[in-house]
Amino acid sequence: MNDTTQGSGLRRDESGHWLRLSDQRTVALLVALGLVVLLAGRWYGVRESLSEPVGEGPLVEFLVDVNRAGSAELALLPGIGPTLAERIIRSRQQEGPFSSPEQLQRVTGIGPKKVEQVASYLIFLPPAKDDQQRSSRPARRVR
Repeated sequence: MNDTTQGSGLRRDESGHWLRLSDQRTVALLVALGLVVLLAGRWYGVRESLSEPVGEGPLVEFLVDVNRAGSAELALLPGIGPTLAERIIRSRQQEGPFSSPEQLQRVTGIGPKKVEQVASYLIFLPPAKDDQQRSSRPARRVR
């Protein structure tokens, strides 16, 4: 016996095995049965998922408030990448909040087709008072 099995009460039989031959067969049968069930479940799962119709619409639906969203949120919109997202924010800061999808056309790089593409994802809430106060005050330097 080694140090790990000495205090556990496990003993080997006369042939030197931990389990009797009948117990070994039972464990092997249970392992084989478990593998069959696992593989059958995976196989049937794949077949079922292939038979499901694939939708044409977006996988995730979300709304973005153009007047409060940050660059990362705006970049999630279809056809709007990081560059256009920054332009939208810059326009919002310089020219004021947006009130309709058509007003996005004031941003360089956004035309009628792009507005039509993203309009269903947009909401136009007025900016919060905190946002207005923050944008009207000059930034303070923190030491």
